[in-house]
Amino acid sequence: MKRSSNQSNEWWEEKTGMLQAGHSPRVKVFLRSLAPPMGTCQQQDGVLEQLQSFERQGLLDAVDVTVWGKSICPDSSAAQTSPGQRILEYVDEFTAWSARVESTAELPFDEKHVSSSILDEQYQRIDLPQVCLGVYSGDQLELVLPCEIDGEWFGVGEFLAAIARQNPVERGIGTSA
Repeated sequence: MKRSSNQSNEWWEEKTGMLQAGHSPRVKVFLRSLAPPMGTCQQQDGVLEQLQSFERQGLLDAVDVTVWGKSICPDSSAAQTSPGQRILEYVDEFTAWSARVESTAELPFDEKHVSSSILDEQYQRIDLPQVCLGVYSGDQLELVLPCEIDGEWFGVGEFLAAIARQNPVERGIGTSA
């Protein structure tokens, strides 16, 4: 069932509603590289700086960073290593999350079948996004960004803006304990 734009906005508000006081989520940040190419370096640095600032303010419980590279071939020897297995586990976890969403969810992974007749080689490859967030409440994955829900795009920037929009009471600022 395809949601209307209003329903997608309600879904977004529900997902970002966990940002209320007492429900500070844990964010796992997945990066292609710690030295991203020109054009994405400032964006990546800005995302990390904002997330770390929100963590210092107590708006996020924790921020963990994982470098997962540009792509992974699931059937390769490299994918069978400990780091490769962790990457595939995250991809599987994110895919399972998208299946739990009560609408059509598209993740930022691009799965490709690559072949070369010259080299007589073929393989499956999963291209990973430059920056991806997994947002957790406790051990439960609540949100994967970026994602597309029923044709509406929700990016990392929208999540950062949702955190920044919290009013002082929601942030626990100016309240007595």
